[in-house]
Amino acid sequence: ANGGAIKIVANSGATTNPDRGLFLGRVDNNDNFNASLSFHSGDNAVFSGSIGINETSPQDNLQITDSSGANIILCTNTGTVDSGIYITEGSASDPKKNGAYIHYDPADNGFKIDTGTTSFSTRFQIDRNSGDVFIGGSGSSNLYLGNVISPSSANRGMRLHTNNSDAFFDFQGVTDDSLFFRDYDGSGGIHVRHQFVISNGNIVAAGSIIENGSPSDIKYK
Repeated sequence: ANGGAIKIVANSGATTNPDRGLFLGRVDNNDNFNASLSFHSGDNAVFSGSIGINETSPQDNLQITDSSGANIILCTNTGTVDSGIYITEGSASDPKKNGAYIHYDPADNGFKIDTGTTSFSTRFQIDRNSGDVFIGGSGSSNLYLGNVISPSSANRGMRLHTNNSDAFFDFQGVTDDSLFFRDYDGSGGIHVRHQFVISNGNIVAAGSIIENGSPSDIKYK
């Protein structure tokens, strides 16, 4: 039938189309059959088009619409294997490369984001039980605030850096930029307690600098 009839075709594996399987599609007004869902040997199913769950006009590859809250559950029903989503720029035949893997690792009780090229490494982790957040890997990490900065950068910002040995606060700004330690008093007041002037190294403290409970004459150099 023309104009939107549904047709199921079983392909026996002819030479012109060697795929064996079951095809579900539409027949247009010109009696052309357009397969949108096919089941191939090896239990593979291929869908051509967008998927809408509780949605008749999906706006992307997958759209779930639910006024009570749209959720996706990935559950392994075991504590030994990961559940996650790959977001990559790999090829269709080798898609798990050059990108990120967002997953839950039950062996480590952590939510993780891995990145890489041919192999992935964990770059970000939230511990399930404590809520602790880890950034970087193998003792080295960078956390940028404001902008990504470097010694030759003109961007203004801050970097917290570790190199598996030492830790650094790095800054890039103009001559009057400072690092402030401030105190919120709970009644709307904001009080600067310490100020570190980036350009000249001056340290300004609202109170006394003490050592071992007594006034100190030790100076910062």
